[in-house]
Amino acid sequence: MGVLIVLPRQEIKIPNRDYVLLIQQWEIDQPALSSLESEVFKPKNLNRNPNFFTINGKSFPDTTPLDVRYGEKVRVRFINNANMSHTMHIHGHDFKIIEEDAFKRKGKYLDTINLPSGKRFDVDLVASNPGIWPVNGTKPFHKTNNGVSPGGMITRLRYI
Repeated sequence: MGVLIVLPRQEIKIPNRDYVLLIQQWEIDQPALSSLESEVFKPKNLNRNPNFFTINGKSFPDTTPLDVRYGEKVRVRFINNANMSHTMHIHGHDFKIIEEDAFKRKGKYLDTINLPSGKRFDVDLVASNPGIWPVNGTKPFHKTNNGVSPGGMITRLRYI
């Protein structure tokens, strides 16, 4: 699975960095909640009771950080390919919604966004607060792998 981004012929404001965060959830059989079995598992099709949560197909700590430099304009594209709604938060930074489902928006500044199933939001921020900042889903269970924390829907905004 992947993401296809179609840009207009004349993109006016090109960010220094452009990241896609594809949000997914999985129901994978495990021996018990709060334990992890290391094997290859086939996710259940309907995932009505998801117990693993991923960004770009990986759970923390295996997620890829969003590397930035101070002063850069950063675009983050949130795409929810999960059955349920997920709220996503970027610590230490405010962002502005610039597109919702590919339609231009004059957004207000936020630090958390509600991402319903099938929804897409593109947000812009300025890298102005050096450090290593969590980018994560806000629901506690979604920051675990089968109840084991930390895990799940977490990555980092990292200044390099």
